[in-house]
Amino acid sequence: MVLEDMRDIMDRQDEKLANMKNDQSVNGNSSRRNRRNHGGSEDDDFGRENRGETKEKYDFLIGRNKCRGDRRERNHRRFDCRDGSLNNIKMKIPSFHGRNDPRIYLEWEKKMECIFDCHNYSDTKKVKLVVIEFIDYAIMLWDKLVLSRRRDGDRPVETWREMKAPMRKRFVPNHYYIDLYQKLQRLMQGSKCVEDYYKEMEMAMVRADANEDREATMAQFLNGLNKEITHVVEL
Repeated sequence: MVLEDMRDIMDRQDEKLANMKNDQSVNGNSSRRNRRNHGGSEDDDFGRENRGETKEKYDFLIGRNKCRGDRRERNHRRFDCRDGSLNNIKMKIPSFHGRNDPRIYLEWEKKMECIFDCHNYSDTKKVKLVVIEFIDYAIMLWDKLVLSRRRDGDRPVETWREMKAPMRKRFVPNHYYIDLYQKLQRLMQGSKCVEDYYKEMEMAMVRADANEDREATMAQFLNGLNKEITHVVEL
């Protein structure tokens, strides 16, 4: 585009130069000699004038093209910020009170994992963000852990993985998964509809981390159905 504009400018200059030469031939040689006696030819003056005009227009066109490029680059950066990573999205860190309920702790831990997947936090920052949201019993246990490690000469907790280990040991007892599996085995439909019974069974399997064969899961599901529904399914 810049080159095409320059060609148009040069064509107009050639046309002006040709017209000027025709006028000079009409006015005669005397006017040309007078101009030379005063310090140069008219062609030189015309050339200098048009060269200045050409340079100004060229600089203007280059500047305009540069502005367009900068504007496209800014738009591209805005597009990357809009559709790129989720680092610019503010997410609230959920609080943890330290209640003796393994299900509450595991749900809180899962939420933290999801937040850390969205943000590229360093290990040190992850630990600090978690500690800030400790409340009541949880912050007391954390202070106790820090003092104990410092007294024993152990290095401080620096990663989210190191932080989860003592918390799981404290809030998720060893018999938790055994209790979940036993509850799964005793699960019955009762007054629930079949869909709610299926959802409860599926959630219990996920929490218990049960990896059963498809046939065993189907047999367990059928055994928990009400008898009248079981007979229809068998037929």
